[in-house]
Amino acid sequence: MTDSAKKVLVTGGTGFVGSAIVRALAEKHPNFVIAVIDQSPPRPEHVLPERTTYMQADITSTDTLSKTFEAVKPDIVVHAAGIVPDLAERWARRLEQEVWKIHFEGTQNMLDASKHSGVEAFIYTSTCCVVIDDTRTDHLHINEDRPLAFKSTIYGESKAAAEAIVLKTSSSKMLTCALRPSVLCGPGDYQLVPSIHACIAKGEIPFLIGNGLNLWDVTYVDNVADAHVLAIENLLTSRTAAGEAFFIQNNEPIVFCDFCLAVWAHFGHVPPFEMHIPKSLAYFAGLACETVTWLMGTTTTLSRGSVRDACATRYASGNKAKEILGYEARIGIEEAIRLSCERRTSNRDEFDGPHQFLEPPSPQAVAAQEKALPQLPTNLNAGEQDSILHKVNDRLSQCAYDFIAKYQFRVPIEQDKRPVKVPSDREWTEWVHLLKRLATTRRIPAHLLYNRQIKQLITVLENSLEMRHAAKHQSRPVKDDRNVLQLISAGTQVAKILRDSSAMQFLDCLYADTEKLILERRGRRVRFANP
Repeated sequence: MTDSAKKVLVTGGTGFVGSAIVRALAEKHPNFVIAVIDQSPPRPEHVLPERTTYMQADITSTDTLSKTFEAVKPDIVVHAAGIVPDLAERWARRLEQEVWKIHFEGTQNMLDASKHSGVEAFIYTSTCCVVIDDTRTDHLHINEDRPLAFKSTIYGESKAAAEAIVLKTSSSKMLTCALRPSVLCGPGDYQLVPSIHACIAKGEIPFLIGNGLNLWDVTYVDNVADAHVLAIENLLTSRTAAGEAFFIQNNEPIVFCDFCLAVWAHFGHVPPFEMHIPKSLAYFAGLACETVTWLMGTTTTLSRGSVRDACATRYASGNKAKEILGYEARIGIEEAIRLSCERRTSNRDEFDGPHQFLEPPSPQAVAAQEKALPQLPTNLNAGEQDSILHKVNDRLSQCAYDFIAKYQFRVPIEQDKRPVKVPSDREWTEWVHLLKRLATTRRIPAHLLYNRQIKQLITVLENSLEMRHAAKHQSRPVKDDRNVLQLISAGTQVAKILRDSSAMQFLDCLYADTEKLILERRGRRVRFANP
């Protein structure tokens, strides 16, 4: 087998970093046969390249890995699978057992399976956090000689332990190396840019902790993918990267505050003023939040650790990666920020730009419009209406659940709410808001919907909210016949756009049965009035 026909196994290949690595491998080595393993299937926006297959697997299960390696028989393994705790969990210890199981035990399992299968090269996606999460000091232009963090986060500690066993395993039979990307940005990022963007709605953009001059590294995800390809090429040829770790970043340290300002500017927001909060004051506020959350058993974004994060100077040298791997960032920081922001909906308000006022209607037209509306017929009693609207609500909840499960869209885990296992675990209004967020943030690819009707989906979801309100609040005034039929029709439109034929059939039958009942009642009333 020639190098151009190698079999590559990528763990975590449907995730943010893993999918970028898969794309880069397929682009630069089109003859590679790539197998992607992950617990979650590819999301709709992640179309697997040619000669790439997906297999569902859990790296913490040795039995599953044994079967996977037997089926794939890889020559190269890129181990990018992992778990990145949310910001609220970053400095907490609540997820310690889960994080260590995935990072350390999972990596050990991957190494064992790779050695047993005769893998030639093993590349581990580590992180700069193995060093920089030591918050006792700043990290200015550090290199790979810097010792691992003495005191760190559960993420940094577990990744450091995993990196150590990867590098220790390197031998003439299986060459290994580790890449340490900095904080990442790019399309699909769900932590960095979304968190900074969220500050706009929270009104937090004018507040600056510390002096705001601290430099830090941020890297565009495609640059990190390029580094993985270079690492593979090195281990298959010169082998000078074997047993080594490399910091990977854009090599353009940027002031943290300037990065935030650039992100906000892309969404049309400029802080109206700046208020500097002393680091010591923010630190004690973080301590107070930690105390409260410890007592309440919840999590907090503001902590002593997050204050240190916001004020710390953290950037590394890229000399080693350049000299040994030949790595240089292909996409610069300005372009990286633009690409990271362009797929998020803007908060710019068109009403703030040029505008006009329409000519007011005449008093006669206003008077005609304000006359009492004609009385519309009501043939269904409150109990019958409640029963009909509950049926629509329940079927649409099932429809939304099936759509989100089928295409593996993320369902946010919210405090005080149980994980979703059945459609009834969330109210219909919650399903509506989730679908609207997915649609308005362009996370639902248009080709998944009937006639690519993204805008129409948002409209019919809004219309269906009234149906849920009616079903939930049974003390409301009784609706007229036309209104009940319109609410069923709105539900049918939701099912149609989501391409759920069984839901459409159910709602069409419900519409026909309801209309028949209304006509029968109306006919009896007419016969009674005209004997």
